[in-house]
Amino acid sequence: MGHPMQDDRAFAEILQECLEATFEGDGGVQDCLDRYPDHSARLEDLLHLGAQIKELPLPAPTPEMLTAGERRLLEAARARGWIGRGGRPRSPWAWIACGAAVVLSWLCLVICLCVVVVVVIKPGCPPPTPTPTPTAVPTATWTATPTWAPLASPTGTATATKTASPPATPTETATGTPAPTSLPPTPTPTATAIPPTATPVPTDTPVPPTPTQVSARPTPAGQPKPSLGFHPDELRADGCATSYRTTGSLKNHGGEEKNWAANVQIGHEVVKGAEYVSRVTVSPDAWPIIGGSETVNYTITVDTSAEWVGRRDKEIKVRLYIAREDNRPGHHQTQAHFTIVNRCP
Repeated sequence: MGHPMQDDRAFAEILQECLEATFEGDGGVQDCLDRYPDHSARLEDLLHLGAQIKELPLPAPTPEMLTAGERRLLEAARARGWIGRGGRPRSPWAWIACGAAVVLSWLCLVICLCVVVVVVIKPGCPPPTPTPTPTAVPTATWTATPTWAPLASPTGTATATKTASPPATPTETATGTPAPTSLPPTPTPTATAIPPTATPVPTDTPVPPTPTQVSARPTPAGQPKPSLGFHPDELRADGCATSYRTTGSLKNHGGEEKNWAANVQIGHEVVKGAEYVSRVTVSPDAWPIIGGSETVNYTITVDTSAEWVGRRDKEIKVRLYIAREDNRPGHHQTQAHFTIVNRCP
């Protein structure tokens, strides 16, 4: 069994992550419940309560409240002898006190309005949708119109008219008066110019090449938002051996392929029974890329020291955590524990 204080601390970190995700719009309550099924019973009520609290409107002072406050202030000042019967202060200090009270009242009103705008109105505004830029396809058309007029001596007159206003179609018209024995010119077919395809510009996030992984690429919509989680978060073993081994998994709950994780590394530390441990190995402990809904497996091995023999009911506990992730550093608060109980006779 894990220590109650450490379990509560881990649950508090998971609850904070889920509340931040729901408030930022990165996921809903059901997404967090699916991500941490071992804590879903405790998380569900708290997350629904947090969503209800977020929807509550913040109170704002009404004109009646301000009038009542000003009236109580004047009554208190009159009772202390600071103002006369006509409502005017009797000394310069009283004038200063009244002015400060009025300024503080308006300052409180402005602060309340700012809180309403930041907490209630701003989170509800949808993010701007990028508008695609239309691409004009130029079209060139040439048209020839022959005109016949028999004359005694052959003469020729050519008139060319060119009109261009993008993206309108430029047109050329040629009018000629050839001899009766000449043939009319053949019109040239219409030609359409297709602009070259734009080459996508790579992002600033370095993606190390790996022959065994399918390289995911971030979408132009924004920075990837991976969310890593250990499954299960509690690993156990018992016995009287010199080495213990178990397998766990690390899943990216990003949900979409664009929310890939980059340069993931697992760290570990012995939080209990370090005097009985000679070596801890996690293999593999690093992945260049973990896709938006991909799950990877790892194996943790704990080798015990000579002091472990004969220490019945003693425990060793190793904590696993995310030591590095480049696309969303500092966001992954998930962790797992490997607990070993001594059953030596």
